Amino acid sequence: MVVSRLDDRSRNLLHARAFATVTMDDVQATFLQACAEHGIPARTLTDNGTVYTTRPISAAPGRSERTLALMGVRQSNGRPCHPQTQGKIERYHRTLKQWLSARPLASSIDELNEQLAEFRHVYNEERPHRALGRRTPGEAYRAKGKALPDPELAAGTQTKLDEQRRRETTAGSPGATRRKPIPKDERAEPARADVTIGPGIRRIDRRGCVTQNNIAGKRRIFNLGKHNAGRMAELLIDHGRAVATDLETGEILADQTLDATREYQYRKPANDVNDAPRQM
Repeated sequence: MVVSRLDDRSRNLLHARAFATVTMDDVQATFLQACAEHGIPARTLTDNGTVYTTRPISAAPGRSERTLALMGVRQSNGRPCHPQTQGKIERYHRTLKQWLSARPLASSIDELNEQLAEFRHVYNEERPHRALGRRTPGEAYRAKGKALPDPELAAGTQTKLDEQRRRETTAGSPGATRRKPIPKDERAEPARADVTIGPGIRRIDRRGCVTQNNIAGKRRIFNLGKHNAGRMAELLIDHGRAVATDLETGEILADQTLDATREYQYRKPANDVNDAPRQM
């Protein structure tokens, strides 16, 4: 698996490294290495793989998202099943696959990384790009200044983190109670309720949730994914099964059993998306 970092404006390949398997630690390490060489960017754009974001499965930011925010870096994610958003990196992947296919198959990860280092030089410095006025990505990258991270975002994130730690410390004191999310492997099967409620239209809030009152006698909160915030959704409860669809596109945002014992309805995680080329 190859993890690559590409500058969006110039298409300059900032970093490329191969791994047998990719973990969140690997993703963060490649980002920090690229920052050490090129400086901290103002924004990143990735797919919705869980090594990059927890938005499809949780309203709370993941470790990678918190790291970026603490550095003042704003993160954007492409819409699920919509690779055109990352069109430049997808085109780069195709070029990389073609280049690697024309060479002997690497016998090890180390050898593949040597090939990637050679490819990076050729791609950045020897291949003029039509979209860049026949300049190389390296020339275009060096021609203009770089956007800088947002210090206010970094400061605000640090303040929120400090406040969260303060609350956790207070909650850990004698006599205090604290509600924690239930780990996935400890969640019981949903207690079904044979409830049917006709379709209702709701706007997905900034947490990625919609709320409806009086479902089996209680308010229910459905997590539809933070990346869907602002979209209009139609929510239908049919014999205890909750189905939410995008009002404009008809895309199914959630299809799951209503848990009558809980106000907050956990969302099933989506499959990871990673279109990086494979070699080995």
